[in-house]
Amino acid sequence: MSVSDVVVLHENGRDTAHFCDSIGFVEMPQFLNPEPALTATVENAVTMETSGLEMEQHFGTWHSIDSREIGGRDYFLMEHDEFGDEAACVIVDSSGKLAAQDVMDVFSPEVVAMIAQEALLDKMSAEQDAFRESLISLSAPEVLERSYEYNIREDILLEWKNGNWTAVTPRRC
Repeated sequence: MSVSDVVVLHENGRDTAHFCDSIGFVEMPQFLNPEPALTATVENAVTMETSGLEMEQHFGTWHSIDSREIGGRDYFLMEHDEFGDEAACVIVDSSGKLAAQDVMDVFSPEVVAMIAQEALLDKMSAEQDAFRESLISLSAPEVLERSYEYNIREDILLEWKNGNWTAVTPRRC
């Protein structure tokens, strides 16, 4: 078990849910009968005024307590509506997409660096997808001419996705 896990117990014909906190367990009756909550959409972007945000794989609802621009995008530190600072926070982007979890009340340098690396990887992946699409419109000789560049870019992305954040040495075929 780890912090933020939820355990459901069945005793004497009754179910109860308990949140695993850093110091013990907290009963959560609303886990078994949740109320409808706000879910971020394009029309309903996350801001500093956001509260009642529901996220996949995270129990309950959340509200913004801090924000930071990282890599040209806005990210929001979210605190649990019910448990407040007794539970770990999460960080989401302005669309509500989870960027980090189990965060302790602050945009630490380590968390900011991790989010920046993920944002760069997302940007690189999108650029590679666009590059791949552009190859479709080219003639066969032009595709062959650009295939080395395509493969180098794929190698770099693969190394980044595997967590090897160091420079990649190009290889010739």
